[in-house]
Amino acid sequence: MNATIFDLAIDFGYHDEAGPPDAFPVRVAMSWEHAKALADLLAENIQAYEKDIGEVRNFEEADDDGA
Repeated sequence: MNATIFDLAIDFGYHDEAGPPDAFPVRVAMSWEHAKALADLLAENIQAYEKDIGEVRNFEEADDDGA
């Protein structure tokens, strides 16, 4: 992730060991206002998922029990 006072960019992709280490197929750049809107939308969707399916564990919890 790269950030400035004006915007931020998040790199998404799959790193293939045979490919260059800095290759990312998708970079999503947005203003901080759009980032906050995205964060709110993600939080709403996670809450709905957890209500319907069950709690999503964070990475630390998943690592603690070997899952």
